[in-house]
Amino acid sequence: MKTAIEWFNEGFVACETRQYQEAIDCLNKAIEIDPNFAPAYYNRGGAKGDLGRNEEAIEDFNKAIEINPNYANAYNNRGTAKSDLGQNEEAIEDHLICLYLLVSNRNSQEFTRLPDLLSKLQAYPQNIFYTYEKLDIDWSSYLNSGIEIYEQLEDFDSLLNYYQQCKNLPEREMLSVKALLYYYLGGNIPAFIIYDEQLDNGEDLTAQELYYYAKAAKEINWEADAIIKDNIRQLNERAADSEDFYYLGHLHIINEDVIKANDCFEKSSEYLFSKIMLNVLANKEIAELTQGLKLKGEIEYNQDISQFNDYIHYMECMCVGGDELPFWERFKFSEQYRGEIHRAERKIETEKLLNEILKEKQEKQILPPDSIKVADKWLALKNKGGSIVFKGLKEDIDKLKGMGVTSEELERKIAEAITDLEDAPKNYLYIIRYAFLIGKMEGNAEFNLTAYLRYRVGKMKYDMAIDNLLEIGGNIPGTAPVAKFIKSIRGFDRFDEETFNKAIEGIKPENDEKKDVYELFKKNLWKEIRMDMDNENYEALKRKWGCFSWFEDEVKTPTAC
Repeated sequence: MKTAIEWFNEGFVACETRQYQEAIDCLNKAIEIDPNFAPAYYNRGGAKGDLGRNEEAIEDFNKAIEINPNYANAYNNRGTAKSDLGQNEEAIEDHLICLYLLVSNRNSQEFTRLPDLLSKLQAYPQNIFYTYEKLDIDWSSYLNSGIEIYEQLEDFDSLLNYYQQCKNLPEREMLSVKALLYYYLGGNIPAFIIYDEQLDNGEDLTAQELYYYAKAAKEINWEADAIIKDNIRQLNERAADSEDFYYLGHLHIINEDVIKANDCFEKSSEYLFSKIMLNVLANKEIAELTQGLKLKGEIEYNQDISQFNDYIHYMECMCVGGDELPFWERFKFSEQYRGEIHRAERKIETEKLLNEILKEKQEKQILPPDSIKVADKWLALKNKGGSIVFKGLKEDIDKLKGMGVTSEELERKIAEAITDLEDAPKNYLYIIRYAFLIGKMEGNAEFNLTAYLRYRVGKMKYDMAIDNLLEIGGNIPGTAPVAKFIKSIRGFDRFDEETFNKAIEGIKPENDEKKDVYELFKKNLWKEIRMDMDNENYEALKRKWGCFSWFEDEVKTPTAC
């Protein structure tokens, strides 16, 4: 007599060979033996769906989910079946739950349909952006999803980084800002996760946070009823001011209790947006009340999130219709502000990176600051190993910025040192990046030297250096100052060995001058890159090279290197 597993396996093979009715018969027998066999219900639902029997398929997916509430595949396939039946809103809910299970590590089964899933969630760009980040997929691959707002999301990511690093927002306040912006950028999943983690950490949520936590839960359809009721209870117990009653009213609307919602808005009717809500619920005009609200415009990087308050409250009141422009279309950076915020980011990144260098060198008890001249500290070779000496860096770092060393001279000196390098590749990663950040080296030079270092020390030592940097970055609260640094040096993983081999063809270090070794490597490397540029479209190039600082200029106006 066959076991449930044996019938299941036969059903699986039948599905793979498109013998769907035979698969259903086998899975029926597996379920008869083991009524709690969730994968059997899941596979039977898939077979029925392939036969166009979507209602029956949904019943099987329901049973699989009932047995295993963390079954991401079952939610995904149920969503597809609902979509085929025209139940589009319910289908989106299932796909959102599926994605939530994946990024929150709750999924209990292997999931191999991520591109297909993300293609169905185009209206939630921040969810997709967050997924790529959470699952450690290169952000440039985001272009594969077909969404064309990658740059806008990066703008808001820069804004969040600016709030945290330049405005020094406390971590608790920063999380609140991040969750709210994520939500309006189409990121109800990361917003939900942030609020959920705050509660797990014993934090109390504000009235606004309780509302958005419940709103995100309802949209994802994850424990929504319990969260909504609990948030109403909490806010009922502590509501004290107009904003508390305003958000309590919105929670009652989510809970479909218009009478209690109206009562809350009456209690806070002196608050403009409560007054707007009273008119909305009474089907009265609100045009006069909304005059003067800032509902779109340029993002001002040096202001806090309050610059978006009018828009956020307006959208709360209007329950966004399909004809409304999304948040990222209403608020954009001007080129001036984009440049300002990137300069501010770069300054902070430079300071943080320098602090990490100094911290590490101080822990190793470096020699006194006056033990070597400023230029030699950065540029001189140390014995045969060629390590750039960091001694005395703390007191002399400003002098480096004013040194009369050209970018070309600095590049040549570091290249010579790398040619003789025997160990400590991490030191070179530090100095190459720092020289770039303070404007002493162009993006091309940074790229060339990092690639050369990768070639000279070999993949194993190079990867070890990166791992060490990741450990350093992991100890820094909030956004790691070495994050962008690591993002670029990680990018060299995209070089296959064939590319490197072509770049080093004909190089014989023992017979060539140090300068010639580097120049030949650089020439060959860029020959390979130029061939890519001639043969690939912009998006393919962006995925491969977009993390490097030279990319935009080189792709738009290629120049000889």
